[in-house]
Amino acid sequence: MKQVLALLAALAAAACLTACTAGTNGSSSGAAAGQSSAAQSSQQAADGIKTGLGSVISLKKSAGATAETGPAAQADVTMCAASFDSSGKIVSVQFDMAQCRVAFDKEGAVTTDLAAGVRTKRQIGDDYGMKAASGIQKEWYEQADALQHWMVGKTVEQVTGMKTVEKDEAHPKVPDEQDLKSSVTISVGDFLEALQDAYNNAR
Repeated sequence: MKQVLALLAALAAAACLTACTAGTNGSSSGAAAGQSSAAQSSQQAADGIKTGLGSVISLKKSAGATAETGPAAQADVTMCAASFDSSGKIVSVQFDMAQCRVAFDKEGAVTTDLAAGVRTKRQIGDDYGMKAASGIQKEWYEQADALQHWMVGKTVEQVTGMKTVEKDEAHPKVPDEQDLKSSVTISVGDFLEALQDAYNNAR
């Protein structure tokens, strides 16, 4: 059952990544965006700027069946797009995250609507509901924006070496940097890994 659960969670992650990146191919607006992106990439290359995409998939929130409930597969996908200058400093960076869940009943039948779209946390926006629970009255995307702003101008090594603290089991890596204490209370471990992956993939 554990192997099946892991496989289902991995498939949920793959479907989630597809849903998050689909929607521009074949449309005139998508073609225009592609042309604009190509021109921007050409200019960046001339300026010595490299851009990369990174992602981290966590299956930690998946759970096996109990006497009362069926198993639940969850893939948390953290995505990063970042550009770096010739000295390795971050020129721009953006994060997003999608939580892909597939629930089952006690007999193992899927109860999640698999035809429903998956929205990322940025797409969900204020409806995500973190503001009231954050302690600093900031929504997920606002905290991600603050983290991004702090990263710009730093190298990946400086960013990944940031001071963190374990707030609780659900928040094992919360920023402990003075400039972030009032703006970021989410755990950033997957953000840092996704950034490193984007840097490794930068071209």
